[in-house]
Amino acid sequence: MQLPDLPESYHPLVQALEAESDGALLQGFQTQADQGRYFVALFCRYGLFTYTLLIHAAPERTQTDCLFGHLWRTLFGHLRRLDPQSLGADSNGRPALQAWLVKATAQWLHDRQIPTPETIRYALPALPPPLWCYLDQALADVSPPLRTLLIMGAVQQRPAEALAAELSQANLKLSAVQITQLLEQGYQDLLTRLPEDIRAIYLQPAAPP
Repeated sequence: MQLPDLPESYHPLVQALEAESDGALLQGFQTQADQGRYFVALFCRYGLFTYTLLIHAAPERTQTDCLFGHLWRTLFGHLRRLDPQSLGADSNGRPALQAWLVKATAQWLHDRQIPTPETIRYALPALPPPLWCYLDQALADVSPPLRTLLIMGAVQQRPAEALAAELSQANLKLSAVQITQLLEQGYQDLLTRLPEDIRAIYLQPAAPP
């Protein structure tokens, strides 16, 4: 199975961190929550490595892509809390993050049911794992009613007319036009809650050299 491309690795903000150690990237990710480039750099450094670990668990490309996205959403939380001192060190005295990723991936896969291809709606090129992680984070800060609308409208791809009909059953009277306006406002609100460098990397990506 061919490995996926990681277009974010070409972005200047990510390339500028190539020489940084794993420990420095981890520290930046943990201490500078308003910047997403450190997590993206870790993802670019170890993303394809973890992808190869998942290939053996899923026979279809869509299954591997789906597992890959969900794995890095889990790693996002684990890495945020990970004590670098708990990693030990490699032969050069650097945190042994690769060994930790092997163990974390194996533990995550152990009791996980592999989704069947027909149930998968995730597309890796359309929603790279780091962007998915930061969108999740931004969604958590949006008001619950608007968050529900955004999930139903964008994730479930429900048309405004269907949303209006469903909301009316819950005694919420909104027209399709009002729902469309709310969704537009919600998308803008969501974008402003993303770290500025995440918007630069994923919404204005640099072209490959």
